[in-house]
Amino acid sequence: MINILLVDDQKVIREQLKSYFAPEANLQVVGTAENSIEALEKIKILQPNVVLMDVEMPGGVSGLEMTSMISNLYPEIKVIILTGNYTKEYGKQAVRVGAGAYLAKSISATELIANVNKVFQSNQLLAPANSSELNQGNASTNKIISYFSPDEALVTNIDENELHTTELTSLYPDQKQTKKPDLGKFLSLGVVLNSLVWILALTYLKFTPPTYTSQWGVKILETDSGVEVVLPDGGKATPAAGGWTPPTDQDPRNDYVYVATSPDLLAEAAAAANMTVEEYQEPTIKVDEANGIIAFQIEGNSAESAKAKAIAFHQTMTQQIESLRTTELARQETETQATLAQAKEKLVAAQNKLSQYRAKSGISTDEQIKNLTDNIESLRRQKAEFAAQQSGLANRYSQLNQDIKNLAAPNTGDAYQLVGDSVYQEYKTRYAQAQSAFTNLSDRFTPSHPIVQNKKVELNSIGEALKQRASQVLGRSMSLASLTRIDSLTLDPQNVLARESLQQDLISNRAEWQRSKAQNEELTLQIDSLEARLRNMSQEQFQVDSLKRDLQVAETVFAATLAKLDLGQENIYSIYPPLQLVTQPNVPEKPSNPNPTSVFMGGLAGSFLVTTGLALLWFDQKKFGFDPSISKPDASSSVSIATV
Repeated sequence: MINILLVDDQKVIREQLKSYFAPEANLQVVGTAENSIEALEKIKILQPNVVLMDVEMPGGVSGLEMTSMISNLYPEIKVIILTGNYTKEYGKQAVRVGAGAYLAKSISATELIANVNKVFQSNQLLAPANSSELNQGNASTNKIISYFSPDEALVTNIDENELHTTELTSLYPDQKQTKKPDLGKFLSLGVVLNSLVWILALTYLKFTPPTYTSQWGVKILETDSGVEVVLPDGGKATPAAGGWTPPTDQDPRNDYVYVATSPDLLAEAAAAANMTVEEYQEPTIKVDEANGIIAFQIEGNSAESAKAKAIAFHQTMTQQIESLRTTELARQETETQATLAQAKEKLVAAQNKLSQYRAKSGISTDEQIKNLTDNIESLRRQKAEFAAQQSGLANRYSQLNQDIKNLAAPNTGDAYQLVGDSVYQEYKTRYAQAQSAFTNLSDRFTPSHPIVQNKKVELNSIGEALKQRASQVLGRSMSLASLTRIDSLTLDPQNVLARESLQQDLISNRAEWQRSKAQNEELTLQIDSLEARLRNMSQEQFQVDSLKRDLQVAETVFAATLAKLDLGQENIYSIYPPLQLVTQPNVPEKPSNPNPTSVFMGGLAGSFLVTTGLALLWFDQKKFGFDPSISKPDASSSVSIATV
């Protein structure tokens, strides 16, 4: 089985060639590729036996170059070169790169299949020929006859088991005999070219007028005014610049470099140095990214001239920056004055609004609402006290009425019997205490309150114990109401006097209750009146607070604008920070141009390139060993190729 890889940039050609081999049992197309990179990858993976290669390939690598790489990397793989435009030059190159055959794309399927089989078996170069005369040979003697033209035959005896060199009839008769490159010629040429390089270098060094470079540097200083203005309500105003720290979107160094490269500054500096702009020339500027230093360099025809130009440039730049500061300060002051006038008008308007509203509403001080609130709270406490007193008097009144009724009630014997029982008396005392506590809690809390509920459960529990004990003592079932009536009986013989005393207490209690009720109602009216007044005053106070906030904002804006006007002189340095001359313009001791070291290094580089180029050319000719001049074919010439 012969595995075939098709390499062509046209899909139609690949499909056509693939269809040629489909019916053949011993031929199999294992892959296709449309460029050289894909072809190398497919060869590495598929390891085909034969590669059909197009001459013209995309990507800058031709089919001939691909054939050479395949021959070097995979010598066991046979390559057949296909061409749509046959030339003898391609045939010559196909011999060199190791192609197994060189065929036209117009070849028939039968002829192509026959050539693939023969190349796989013999590894012989097959050139394009007429289809009727292609590959005529004697199979028994293993001869292959291929034609570059119908009348030029190439016959080669092939032994596949040994390596030998076969003399072929030359395809290019006029090719000259191979000559080794003349080393002496290359050495002489190298000496001439190197001499020319150094003559040019020394001439430049000798005749170029010297120039001197003066250097100096400036640093952007940190600024801090140290001035602080206290605003209303504890606010403070300070200059915007508290030291030079380049923001993310603005760097003063960029502004200063722009100023330094402006044509106006260059013209003023040239005039200060008594030169024209062309004579003065523009300085070189470098910015140190690690700090605020800007380095300058300027050239002159002499050391003194370079220093004079540097001093003139620095002075002119300083004056122009100061002029920019003055202009900017005047602009800021004009804008601030206008803003200050507007802020003053708003401040006066806010003050007038607050004063007029205070006079209209009657709220002269902020303490009025507080005093009114305190009065309402005091009346509410008094009302609560009178409500508790009224409730106690009502209970007392009910109790006195009950006592008066009990003086004439029956069951006096039962009362004496229960008085003699200590257990009953103890339950009675506990019940009275629980009832009193329950009454007090009921006055203070709602019936659903947990404390009231717990006390009620306790009262009911003691009441049940009291009924059970009374029932045991009296021998019949007793209710709390019956026990209350019995306990209210006065057993003393002087019960008549007691009844009269109770009547007087009842009258006195009723009068006290009515007075307490009247006071409670009066307090309710006073509280309602004060609360209504408080609501009105709260609304008015809200408006007053709003006007006060407007006044505070106006005061703050006015104070800040005034502070900005006062601090403008210091704040201008945040826009144009001051410059410090960290290095004075120097007087150069040696000329900066021409630099002997640079000229010497340039000469060395030129010599290296010349010598390297000649050496590569010599090795190239020595390796390939032929003269590239070619003429028309001559049947008498010959060339040797290696055949496996």
